[in-house]
Amino acid sequence: MRQASRALVTLVALLALVPSARAADSREAWSGLETRLSTPPPAPRTDLPPSDITLVWYDPMGALPAGLDVMTGEAREIFNSLGVRVAWRDGQGGTFGAGPTPEVAVILLPDDPVPERVRERVLGLILKKQEPNRSMWLFLSNVRWTLGLDPRRKAPAAAREWRDVGLALGRVLAHELIHAVVPDEPHADGGLMHHSLNRGFLLGGPVAVDRRCAGAFLTRLGLVPATVETPESARFSGP
Repeated sequence: MRQASRALVTLVALLALVPSARAADSREAWSGLETRLSTPPPAPRTDLPPSDITLVWYDPMGALPAGLDVMTGEAREIFNSLGVRVAWRDGQGGTFGAGPTPEVAVILLPDDPVPERVRERVLGLILKKQEPNRSMWLFLSNVRWTLGLDPRRKAPAAAREWRDVGLALGRVLAHELIHAVVPDEPHADGGLMHHSLNRGFLLGGPVAVDRRCAGAFLTRLGLVPATVETPESARFSGP
């Protein structure tokens, strides 16, 4: 994964997802996000723990009032099993791509803003042609719907509900992160990189990553040479 010396997160790709007509509160939220992303970038963070990839968190509408720690913890655990160290930082400064390691922006939206996709219940997505830096979008209402929860709920609910939402978001995030790093790698027959993640998987036991996707991911990050087989000690599914 190539890394730019400094990249400003713009709304170009994001606005491609958003319909032209939006409610007033949505316009205000996007305007606020655009203002934050237009501010001069701060100096790159130097206090992050050693990592192989950094995730830059954006929640422009405050969609996740609880469950963030569960989400980040689950994502870290999944990638730790592959030998990948993941760091997190808040995207309030407005930039990503300027750090010492590859960075991927994680943007959480309350809903998928494209009406044509409503019935598909897309949990998250990336846009493939985003070189040299990549972003992913997660859609909270669709994750909640997949878990059998009220997708319209905005206020905090029981702690167990937000724990489940955080766990599911961590797994959707991990799926999209592999896509972001190796966008041409096809879906797998099962496990984390299956094309469809249901409630049973999102809230189930330990996550497995198929060997092919894991190997491509590690190779693209430069953690294993292209000619070296992915280690047996990682947690994989499939032969």
